[in-house]
Amino acid sequence: MSKKFVNLHTHSYYSILESVMSPQAILEKAEKLGCSKVALTDTGSGYGLVEFFEKAEKFKNLNPILGAEIFIAKDSRFEKRPGIDGREKSIVLLAKNQKGYKNLLKIISYAHLEGTFQEIPRADFELLEMYKEGLFCLTGDFDGFLGDAFLMEGEVKAEALLTRLLTIFNKETLYLELCARGEMVDQKKVNQWKESLAQKFD
Repeated sequence: MSKKFVNLHTHSYYSILESVMSPQAILEKAEKLGCSKVALTDTGSGYGLVEFFEKAEKFKNLNPILGAEIFIAKDSRFEKRPGIDGREKSIVLLAKNQKGYKNLLKIISYAHLEGTFQEIPRADFELLEMYKEGLFCLTGDFDGFLGDAFLMEGEVKAEALLTRLLTIFNKETLYLELCARGEMVDQKKVNQWKESLAQKFD
């Protein structure tokens, strides 16, 4: 029996300039495609999560997954150095239960209240460690947290970041995110590298 595709990285119009779909439209599209689940992971925010969850109640065969795309500060969310900070890349966090949902909201809130720099709300490894319970972590799309490090800094430094994430999450809660959006050369390189990492780190 073939497995149905589940989109775990989806943006609504609460991700400014990144999507025009409402949470309702995402649910309708997922249902039309025969998906059993679909995630909402807006950029740096959880503004649409309650709406998404409430509207999903009308879809009998579709389960909502609540999450967010989170930018991770290079060193600390409190560091705000021009030319160094404010260029952060993202991971995706998904709540697997109520505790995870509450922790997701805490990470988003602290990213806004303490980490915002050049209009980017940023979390850091300290927040991830404090509020990891009940969360799954995806390493970001091809130019996200891990992929960008691979493309810009090389395999050794990028692998060190994965190792650091593995000190917070484990093999059951950390996933290497693959992205397939057309025939982009860099995307293929990152996907192949992540596939090799999956083998190396089991």
